[in-house]
Amino acid sequence: LDARAVQFLHGLQDVVRDHVLASFDGSATKDGNVFGRLLGFARHTWARALGLDQQSVAFIKTLPEEAQMICLTDFDPSGTKDGNVAGRLQGFAKKALAQASVRSQQNHQQHQVNGYSGVQPMFVAPSYQQQQQQQAEMAALDPNEPPKISPLSADPLVAGFLERCNLDWTALSYLETLPEDVLTRVLNEFDPSGTKDGNVLGRLQGYVRMLNARRKRPHDDSGAYDAKRPRYGAS
Repeated sequence: LDARAVQFLHGLQDVVRDHVLASFDGSATKDGNVFGRLLGFARHTWARALGLDQQSVAFIKTLPEEAQMICLTDFDPSGTKDGNVAGRLQGFAKKALAQASVRSQQNHQQHQVNGYSGVQPMFVAPSYQQQQQQQAEMAALDPNEPPKISPLSADPLVAGFLERCNLDWTALSYLETLPEDVLTRVLNEFDPSGTKDGNVLGRLQGYVRMLNARRKRPHDDSGAYDAKRPRYGAS
């Protein structure tokens, strides 16, 4: 594990970190993504420690890795006055997404500054204009206003699909745009294993284009799929 993983472990609550250090086994990682497996194990332990429900866990899993790390290390449920930890977490996740975006910009700056020198400074200070923009973005966030959550985030089939394909919340936004019959076929039939360049989302989009083309052929029964998925998260 690299310095990023060490810093992440150091930021976890003691009870979560102790369990992860004692129980995590990275040797079973098939795709070589040890940190991804570590994050999933820590997320499961953290969720159990907070007593989160399945919908909240599914929502956190759709966030980018950096935003998940911020939630796991910085979220404090003790300030919840009404006991609605899930609602407070949703509000905090909105800030976590903004902070993750800022860190991503900083990492991009590091690569531009370093070039090919191999030097990797820990932090590159943003410009004054960037600081003002970041402060304005953070000030505009209302911690009491939960982010918009797609009903798909509560669907265990969708959550399992995202995890199996190693896709994040950006893919969830894409899945929301698909017709029901196409979405059903994607969840049941899409195979990410043939992706040679690692661009699973690009392969998924190509697969959807193929399905949509079949739907437009009136005499092509191969694209028909009448099965309906159960709805989750709908009132």
